[in-house]
Amino acid sequence: MDIEQKRSAVIALLLAGKFQKDIVRELSAIPVCRSFVHRTVKRYLTGSTKKRYGGGRQATVVTPAMVKIVKKRLKRNLRRSATKLAKDLKISDRSLRRILKDKLQTKPYKIQKVQDLSMRQKQERVKRAKALLKRAAEGRLENIVFTDEKLFTVAQFVNKQNDRVWLPERSRTHADVLTATRRQKPSLVMVWAGITRDGRTPLVSVPEGVKINQNTYRERVLQNVVEPWERRHFGSRDWVFQ
Repeated sequence: MDIEQKRSAVIALLLAGKFQKDIVRELSAIPVCRSFVHRTVKRYLTGSTKKRYGGGRQATVVTPAMVKIVKKRLKRNLRRSATKLAKDLKISDRSLRRILKDKLQTKPYKIQKVQDLSMRQKQERVKRAKALLKRAAEGRLENIVFTDEKLFTVAQFVNKQNDRVWLPERSRTHADVLTATRRQKPSLVMVWAGITRDGRTPLVSVPEGVKINQNTYRERVLQNVVEPWERRHFGSRDWVFQ
C-alpha cells in the first residue's frame, strides 16, 4: 500500500467518526504511526492531505550558487582540504560538508601508495597473476613457500591522534609519561619469515650491523631455519622456495 492509499484509509475512518487513536489501532496491519495519522487529519481539516512544500527556514548558505562555487573549486583541485575550503569561502565546516556529501554526492577517500609501474611491467604482472591462478585451480600452489623480509625501527611509536595520558594537570613531574623520545638514527632489526598454504616458518631476526650477503643468508636463514623446518613440515613432499 502506497502513501496515498494510507492517507485515504485514514480519512475514511475519520469520516466514519473514529478518533485518531482508534484509527491507529484499526490500521495496525498496514501499519501507520500516530504522527502520520495526526498529520494526515490536520492537513485534511485545513484543506488537503498532500504534502506541502516551501515551508521551513530558507537555505542561506547551502544555495545553488554556493554549490556551483564548491564544484568549481574541487574541479581545479580534488585534494582540497574541506576545512581550508570552508575557511576560504567563509562558511561553516558543517555547511561545506553538507554540500560535498548531499549536493555533490562526494566522499573523502584516502590516497593509496602504489608502485610506479610502466605499461610493460603491468602487462607482465597480469600475465604472471593469470599463470598463478591457473596453477592454483590445478592444485599446484599447495607447497610453495613465499618468503620476505622487513626492516623494523626500534623506537617508541606514538599515534598523535589517539594516544592520550589522563592526568590532573600537565607538569614536569609527569614528563616521563607525557613525552616519547626518539633518536636521529634509531636502531634497526631485520625480520625474515616464510609462509605457505598450511604453515609458516619460524621468524629470523637479523640485528643491526650484520651484513646480509649470500653467505650470511645461506647460513642464518637457509641452513639454520629453512632446512630443519621443511623436513618437519613437508617430509617427503615436493615443495618450491619462492
